[in-house]
Amino acid sequence: MTRITFALILLLGLVGCASNSSKPVSSQTGAVSADKPNAANAISKPATGNPYADTFVSRDRPTVALKPDPDGPKIYAGESKDDDYQRMLERGFDMIGYSSFDGIEVSPDALKEQAKNIKADAVLVYTERADPKQLTVNMQQIRDKIAAKKAAEGKPVDADKAVSQPAPEVKPQYTYFASYWVRLQPPMIGVHVTGPTKDADVKGLTIVAVVAGSPASKAGLQADDILTQIGDVVLDKPEELTKSAHLYAGQTANVNYVRNGTSAKTTIMLNRP
Repeated sequence: MTRITFALILLLGLVGCASNSSKPVSSQTGAVSADKPNAANAISKPATGNPYADTFVSRDRPTVALKPDPDGPKIYAGESKDDDYQRMLERGFDMIGYSSFDGIEVSPDALKEQAKNIKADAVLVYTERADPKQLTVNMQQIRDKIAAKKAAEGKPVDADKAVSQPAPEVKPQYTYFASYWVRLQPPMIGVHVTGPTKDADVKGLTIVAVVAGSPASKAGLQADDILTQIGDVVLDKPEELTKSAHLYAGQTANVNYVRNGTSAKTTIMLNRP
């Protein structure tokens, strides 16, 4: 996997590109399972005037996160949402929420304010300017629909307004997406997983990402490996991975896994909590 190359924007501007949405995964002690947005966030909140705060969708905050950086959150321009998401997991971060909205240019100070309020360590921001040609086309389509409706109702149509006209000058529009991250404490195992698998032939937890320098990384485990057992613990659900992490904390344990359809074994030296 290519090395991550974020550009620190230090609130001088918002640049980047939009792509596919990130995968919903959240971390636990030594494990990660499929995640849903925090239900509490579904409750309507009074508007703050800060679009990053008003559109924020939270996720369960991990219990093993480090204390926030006293210097405040670092803000970076993202490159590719999916690739950046994978890299942040590998670098020992966990995503705690995101903001997504369309609008005119928004001050970077609004993003920094929201990041501070939720105690994020890092923020990845993606912006994409709307195509002005597309805006013109959309506005003309609206005019044409209004004219057609009037004609169908037998109402007079202003011929001068029915023909194509240049769109009035409008302020630039942007699509914004920001993901908020916290740095985790050194993991006991160091894998982000999802599962259990639906494959009838292979029961286990699929590795989404391996944290760099973690026990799992040193044991040679890789993304897309399917973990089936650690020590005597059969990994048929995410909770079993957490159980194995505490059972073998500070010890060496055997690991059974499947890679590309082939069963394999290795040993792992787990960290202590």
